[in-house]
Amino acid sequence: MIHYRYILPTLSTCLLILMATCGVIYLSGCSSDSPEDQVRSFIKTAEDAVEKNEIGDVKAMISENYSDNDGMTKKDIIAYLSYQLLRKRSIHLFTSIDQVKFPAEDQAEVVLFVAMTGQPVESASILPKLQADIYRFDLILQNIDGNWLLATSTWQPALIEDIFTE
Repeated sequence: MIHYRYILPTLSTCLLILMATCGVIYLSGCSSDSPEDQVRSFIKTAEDAVEKNEIGDVKAMISENYSDNDGMTKKDIIAYLSYQLLRKRSIHLFTSIDQVKFPAEDQAEVVLFVAMTGQPVESASILPKLQADIYRFDLILQNIDGNWLLATSTWQPALIEDIFTE
């Protein structure tokens, strides 16, 4: 029987994953697709921004009023993310959107599962072999001046099976 390791999320790991999700939020305002299509279309773009260490792009994706349950602000996240990206040699993400809801016209709630590994992931089927760290993110996005921005987020460890529920 395969046993998966479950690691409590460290701040650095969670912030790296959070930054990947932010790309979805910022870039979703740039298309004429439906808001849900925009979120889904830009997940890959967000992954690329983190994997390529594009801090400037990430910074533009977060609301100036960002706050979370840990008391982090936009400035805190960017500073810590910059430090972590300098430390890590290779970051690869695999994302799976579980749910997108729009409780208001200018607000979106997203449930996103993210696997973080040290090597590229072409499909979810290889995640067990990579012993990927899996997290669930609950995001609240705000549409400000036509761009979706990350307003707040929470995260928790998830099971590898969660990636396969789509």
